[in-house]
Amino acid sequence: MPRVKKEGFKRLEIIEAMESVQDAVDELDEMVQAPMGTLKFGGGDNTEAKFGDMVVVDPTSGVLTVSLPSLNETKQGMSVTVINNSNSANTITIAAADGDTINGAGTRTIGAVYDWLVCICTGPHSWVAK
Repeated sequence: MPRVKKEGFKRLEIIEAMESVQDAVDELDEMVQAPMGTLKFGGGDNTEAKFGDMVVVDPTSGVLTVSLPSLNETKQGMSVTVINNSNSANTITIAAADGDTINGAGTRTIGAVYDWLVCICTGPHSWVAK
């Protein structure tokens, strides 16, 4: 009979170990499925950006705006890159969400041929751009 108890404890230990491994796999799965940025081609008057996006915009048809996501919670280190993909003289306005700032202002503008701007969140409601 002692052997049965010992085998029962071993099975319980194995089950607990398997549950622990499954928890770890579930956590990794959530991290892998976290929203990642995409390469997005902007068009129309306004393009909504998401964290991690690289937004390629052609303002040939007129002035365009790229709206940055809201920083209502700290997303420190997350970024959005906006690229002017034309030789047009039209500008692209990068606009922070209400209450957020880009280098202390509500908007930044790029207009040079093939210019780009990288916006990085440095804390609640604050983008730093270069």
